[in-house]
Amino acid sequence: MFISLNETLLTSVLDNHPEPIVLHAPVFESEAGNTIVDFILVYFNGAAMQQANLPYGLMKGQKVSELTGYSEEGRKQLTQQLIEVYTSGNDLQTTYYNELLDIYFDVFRRKIDGAVLSITKNVNAQMKERLEKQKQQEFVDLILNNSLDGWYVLDAVLNEQGDVTDFMFTRVNKQFLQLSGLSEEQVIGKRFLALFPATKDIGSFERYKAVYLTGISERRQSHYTAGSFDAWYDSVVARLGEHSLLVTFADVTELNAKAKELESKNYILDNIFTHSSNGISFGQVIRNEDGKIIDGKPIMANDAAIQLVGIPKELYFSKTSVELEPNILNTPYFQKIIHTMDTGEPSIVEYQLESTGRWIEISLSRMDRDHLIIIFTDVTDIKEIELQKERLIDELKRTNAALKDFTRAASHDLKEPLRKVHFFTERLHQRLATKMNEEENGLMEKVKVANRRMMLLVEDLLSYADISYGTHQLEEINLNEILDYVLSDLELVIQEKGSTIEVDTLPVLKGYGRQLGQLFQNLISNALNYSKPDDQSAIAITAKEVSKDDVPAPFIPDSEHYHLIQVKDNGIGFNQAYAEKIFDVFTRLHSKEKYSGTGIGLAIVKKVAENHLGFVYAESEEGKGATFSVLLPQNA
Repeated sequence: MFISLNETLLTSVLDNHPEPIVLHAPVFESEAGNTIVDFILVYFNGAAMQQANLPYGLMKGQKVSELTGYSEEGRKQLTQQLIEVYTSGNDLQTTYYNELLDIYFDVFRRKIDGAVLSITKNVNAQMKERLEKQKQQEFVDLILNNSLDGWYVLDAVLNEQGDVTDFMFTRVNKQFLQLSGLSEEQVIGKRFLALFPATKDIGSFERYKAVYLTGISERRQSHYTAGSFDAWYDSVVARLGEHSLLVTFADVTELNAKAKELESKNYILDNIFTHSSNGISFGQVIRNEDGKIIDGKPIMANDAAIQLVGIPKELYFSKTSVELEPNILNTPYFQKIIHTMDTGEPSIVEYQLESTGRWIEISLSRMDRDHLIIIFTDVTDIKEIELQKERLIDELKRTNAALKDFTRAASHDLKEPLRKVHFFTERLHQRLATKMNEEENGLMEKVKVANRRMMLLVEDLLSYADISYGTHQLEEINLNEILDYVLSDLELVIQEKGSTIEVDTLPVLKGYGRQLGQLFQNLISNALNYSKPDDQSAIAITAKEVSKDDVPAPFIPDSEHYHLIQVKDNGIGFNQAYAEKIFDVFTRLHSKEKYSGTGIGLAIVKKVAENHLGFVYAESEEGKGATFSVLLPQNA
């Protein structure tokens, strides 16, 4: 019908062909029309019938739109291909996938007279193998392109003699482009030495040649500097196939910098560990089945630590703590170890070694659950000084107690004879007053004055001793009440001197009431005593708050804020050169005949200020009065 060869022969060839062969004739919309609406199966060989798995009767005359073994989309695609071949007259060769059969086919279609001949070949095995390889390649490409390391493939460039003169880039990954700052167009197909000429100077090119020629892979770090490049790279070069190299590399500049920094720190730490005068040891605690610490063992120690413990190095590392010192478990040192390991809190403890008798200060820090750092410091000399200091303090306490007992005894033993001298002198003077001449009366009066001065001196000495060595209790003191009591006590003297006294409101503070009373008693008595004989005495007592910055040199303040209490007079004053000396015991700037006093009053003032962690100083000018300033801390 549509072929000129012997039909019987052709049918025999087609029927026995191993590949499925079918012939589709078009179905037009109408007999006179040109619009193809379908195709009908007019011929199929045995292989086609076997592939379709249908009997002859169901296949003969079957329309494409009604084909079984095809999806709807498959039938549409087949119809479109048949229409394209039929209307264009062009052959079509393609591969398609039948979803229902899960088979890949290679198809050749050609228009023959009024129909379309299709020869189909099952390429499922080849196609799936190709797709699997493609999938694997895509997976490899995905890994390589997303690798943190850069890589590139080089093909060898050979001269006529077969020698390697250069390499050419054939493939690179994204990381290579990112690290190099180049685009793929700038790299692929370009010569290696043209892009990176410095590789010849640093030996990389010769290294690549050696790997290419020997096939032996090599790894090395190299420093590449050229143009904008200045970095360290860790690279591996391996031969790939017969004519190519695969180079993988990573920028290790930052890693090398950190490694050098770590090496430097390790060097410093090693020198500290080796040359430190302090003993440094790393220890491990030993626990029982319940997790309780029952022993310990050193695992590392410097020479200073070995020297401090006074035990041979071999013995020190071969024994546990209990083996070295059987009583160690009950010591404060071992209890501190347990505390540090249980809580993680660092501890410091002093411990006397049984092996040497030396005192060491031990700092403990936990590393992890079972390890700790132990730092030894030899404090034997300091400890001996402290022990000596404690002995001296105890001795001083005993001396002060004895001195206190002495002052009590002296208070009685000295004052009693003086009182008797005073009593009998008065009686003797009364009996003999009328019988003595003027000179004898004068001598008697001098005896009485000397006796009174002696009694006053004894009283002041006892007061000074009590302030210096007595035991006193801090209490809240209202200085206004203290001052009122003192002014009341001095009322007759103030009236005799005709003095005027102006007083500010004074603060309330923590202190020793009796001592502060003596402070005001002596300051005001001093102002009254050294008043000008021809001028009315005027005394002003003021108070204000000052900061530590207002404390004059050479005093060193311990508090942030102070009460400044000043007693100012208009008396005879003194030379400022003696401003410090007047606070010394028995210091007098004027004769006792002209101005009374024992020379102890201002020393008592200074001692009271010191007992309150304060200061006292004086400012004056001869003939222009004096100002005594007392600084007492607010938080005393």
